Amino acid sequence: MRLDSLCYRFIWRMKRRFYRYKDKCGPIPIVEREQPCRHFAPPATVLATVQQRNCPEQLANFERLCAQLQFIPRVTTYLPTQLEERDWHRLLELHSAKERLCYLTFLVKRNKMRQKTEHKKAQMQLMRSGGGDGTAMPLEEEELEDELEEEEEEEGRKTVEEEEEEERDEEEEGEKGDEQRTATRKNKVFALPFISTANRVAASHRYIRSLQLAETPRIAFDCRFLTLHSKRGLNLTMLQLQMLLSANRDRQMPWPIHLCNFPSTSSAADDGTGGADAGAVAEVHALCRMRLNSLDSTRCVTGELHTESYTELFPELRSADKIVYLSPHSKESLTHIDPDACYVIGAIVDRAREPRIPLKASLLVSEEEQLPCRRFPIPLEFLRGGNPMLTLVQAMAILQHVFHSPGGDDWHGAFEQYIPKRKRLARAEKNTVIRLRYDNIHTRNREMARIVEQRIPTTAAAANVDQQQTNNGGGRSDQKMAVGMRFLSRIFG
Repeated sequence: MRLDSLCYRFIWRMKRRFYRYKDKCGPIPIVEREQPCRHFAPPATVLATVQQRNCPEQLANFERLCAQLQFIPRVTTYLPTQLEERDWHRLLELHSAKERLCYLTFLVKRNKMRQKTEHKKAQMQLMRSGGGDGTAMPLEEEELEDELEEEEEEEGRKTVEEEEEEERDEEEEGEKGDEQRTATRKNKVFALPFISTANRVAASHRYIRSLQLAETPRIAFDCRFLTLHSKRGLNLTMLQLQMLLSANRDRQMPWPIHLCNFPSTSSAADDGTGGADAGAVAEVHALCRMRLNSLDSTRCVTGELHTESYTELFPELRSADKIVYLSPHSKESLTHIDPDACYVIGAIVDRAREPRIPLKASLLVSEEEQLPCRRFPIPLEFLRGGNPMLTLVQAMAILQHVFHSPGGDDWHGAFEQYIPKRKRLARAEKNTVIRLRYDNIHTRNREMARIVEQRIPTTAAAANVDQQQTNNGGGRSDQKMAVGMRFLSRIFG
């Protein structure tokens, strides 16, 4: 039954009267209004940019975007109040209605988070102005400040492509309930807290001492996959590396961390593989300067970055078969942790499938380099509700927990502490109300994208472009541009 039909709206309203929870009524009907709730007009700079490029394909895409932004405010009100110039450029990079709807939803959530952040900043300023007599900061203000810093970091991490992942994570967060509050305080070490100069110097001394004593294993992260990530995946991977560097820094006995096979700009230029690889390397280095700036700090030592491979850094361990590659797809389990070994973890995001990275990339690398490959001995009871992929922070924490536990074999305790509860629960055991709510949201979003795709046909310029590509002809771009300009003038006067 179509969501925009009159019959569905009638049935939904009848269910709404009798059901206690509105989530059981199904997706909210999509109603097309006569007047749009928002009016989005492209800035003059965007229009000038499209005209200067003189590209029929981009013009057709721009026409379709303008038509969609005229129709979408008639079927939904969950839209931002205005679109900035960079938002228009980002929407032009997207082509499907689903991607553009996800981006508009992301803008609404980002604006709400910014308003919430500004409100909390105002609360902190009010507290400070009221308690400026030299007394200690109240506990509520300290917690408010910590929460504000975490939200600012979270706002900086978000990207457009992870909107559906955010909705899935919100569903999982709703299933956790009260456990979320205790986990927040338990994982406070991952919040990148402020560290004073004295603590930074002490952390550097602890790290250098661990290198000198060599009582703990070495951890190497294989960074050869960074250039193969999408923008979203690369940002999440860099964020996880930042978290584990911070967590390892604050330990009383930090472990040596090596970021190996890090892409270099010189190798990308020498290979001559084209601008795509060079651009990916430049993006990796830009995120490295933003997320992993502690590696270049002269006041604190948190890890080491190498363009060489771990086999080149530790040839004696390679000859002794003490370089172990960890992969969830290995058939052999890791039984004990050797203090003289080097454990390699692939720097691959765990949140979603990356199309350019093979499914069993870490296993393939270990077979290619002829290295022993092991996996964590995770029982099936811990993976009933999710895949065996763990975050880089979780993998590092499990290794450290087991190594420092009495006897060095507390795998069960490590899994209990660091594997999320959502992975241990089967789908039937999770909160059905929360799951039903987000199923309704996903169904409504899919239906809305279908309606937008159906109601906004291909423009005249796009049809001419397709015809040109079919006939392999040429010499008619001026006519296509003229058609496009008439379309824009008809929309925006």
